[in-house]
Amino acid sequence: MAKGAKYKGQAQPAIDLGASRADVLGVLQLLHSARISAGIHCTDDVCGGILEKCILHLQNRHCLSQADFSDHLMWAEGSLPALLRLLDYAQVEVVECLDDAVCADQLRECIEHLAQIHQSSLEQITKREACTSH
Repeated sequence: MAKGAKYKGQAQPAIDLGASRADVLGVLQLLHSARISAGIHCTDDVCGGILEKCILHLQNRHCLSQADFSDHLMWAEGSLPALLRLLDYAQVEVVECLDDAVCADQLRECIEHLAQIHQSSLEQITKREACTSH
């Protein structure tokens, strides 16, 4: 039986391309917002560069342009722990919805870098509090 002949005379099953595009656009909007916030929290711009690579990778893979998502800034400020939670969520979406190991690895790298910055900040606060309490 020729491929496609199975459906001859029957309605072909609908393919929901919109959901996939919506998933990709949602993740791109999250990453765009995270990139802006990372610029606030990560002065060495390591995460900004990593997030930019991830965004470009997803754009190229799914044939999208920055104009498709960049006008819809969802969130751009907040605490470093909030940014880490946002990136954790985005990473889950990249793995489960988009099945993209490349971007997932890039997000892991960014999360690890920001976690180190956060840990250093907490240690500095603890040291300052110890110095002021004596």
